[in-house]
Amino acid sequence: MAPDPTLPPGDLPHVAALRRSLADLIEESQALRVDVHSAENARRKANRINLALLALLVLFVIMLVGVTVQNNSLAHEVAKTNRTLADCLDPAGDCYKLGNQRTGSAIQDIIRAEIFMAECARLYPNGSGPEFDRKLEACVFERLAGPGLRSHTNPMPTPGASPAPTPTATR
Repeated sequence: MAPDPTLPPGDLPHVAALRRSLADLIEESQALRVDVHSAENARRKANRINLALLALLVLFVIMLVGVTVQNNSLAHEVAKTNRTLADCLDPAGDCYKLGNQRTGSAIQDIIRAEIFMAECARLYPNGSGPEFDRKLEACVFERLAGPGLRSHTNPMPTPGASPAPTPTATR
């Protein structure tokens, strides 16, 4: 067998084969190391992307929970308002009864004020103008602040009948 010119002098062919095999192994391990390093970098990049997507998902879920809580609160407020409205529209409801009492009281106050206005107007039979209006207003307010409308069994004394209106000249 002839010596291989690529081999250093004195090396046997099986040693040369082992050296080539060792060199191929070293080259392959270095390539594997580069592949592992690239794969690790790719994994880190994928982890960062996954973490960013997870953070967005968590943010979305938190916002969704916030909207749900607000909607729940709003639904309770609407239900409470609906119950109040139903109570005010139902003749058996407390709000409806209270509204009727208030309306009746307001109507009684208006009627009382009209009666007092008529009574006070009879006190000043020939009055007119701004001074007359101030007198009537003071009289009505005084009576409204008083004990209220007198009962029919104990009527308030009234002055005599008011005189008939005097005709005014027309053009």
